Amino acid sequence: METVKNQTLPERVGKKWEIDEEVYVLKRISQGANYMTIASECQRKVGGISSHLHEMACRFIKEGKPMEEVVQITGLLEDDIKDAIQRRQVAERMKAERESMPKETVQKSIKAFMPHLIKPKPVQDDMMTVLIEIRDLLKQLVEDKKN
Repeated sequence: METVKNQTLPERVGKKWEIDEEVYVLKRISQGANYMTIASECQRKVGGISSHLHEMACRFIKEGKPMEEVVQITGLLEDDIKDAIQRRQVAERMKAERESMPKETVQKSIKAFMPHLIKPKPVQDDMMTVLIEIRDLLKQLVEDKKN
């Protein structure tokens, strides 16, 4: 186990997910195990289990599995899966926009947004608002660069 700031972390925190781990998590979900139990068994954190279930759900939908099946497999609510898909789409669009910009424009936008990064973490509901603000700042920088 790794120690960070007087906190012992499970052994697999931050490590790449293996296919057999994913299968195990889905099996335990189907058996009714809770996230805390699964996290302990997999040497992960509860948030890691939840986050990866959402990631798998997005992947399953992208692969063409019906929503009903994904809900059943992952144990997640349909609305939570839709939110996860939307968050990933926003992140992908922002990444594509950022990668298409000149390096100096990206650095300028990071400096402009730095005061927002110093504030305490916003609650999850505010995260989408922050992402939209970042996107709008990046768009404005691109427009300024064009003019």
